[in-house]
Amino acid sequence: MSEESYARQHATYRGVHESIILAAKKLIAQQGFRAMNMIELASEAEVSRATLYNHFRDKEAIGVALAKYEVQERSEEHTSELQ
Repeated sequence: MSEESYARQHATYRGVHESIILAAKKLIAQQGFRAMNMIELASEAEVSRATLYNHFRDKEAIGVALAKYEVQERSEEHTSELQ
């Protein structure tokens, strides 16, 4: 696999990963973490259930990823405010 091909594939993976996290954020805001289920999440993120489970082993892993995503987003906001 060429370096360019790998970079493109990696960018696609990151994009899908982020779209799942953002879909989870939306569903959690609407109905809460406990009520969200993986089938709804796959539908909201517009990915197959297989793709969803390739990225996250279970709902708890999505919760952890969302928490990390939020911390990173806030950190980046604060960094840009300081510059």
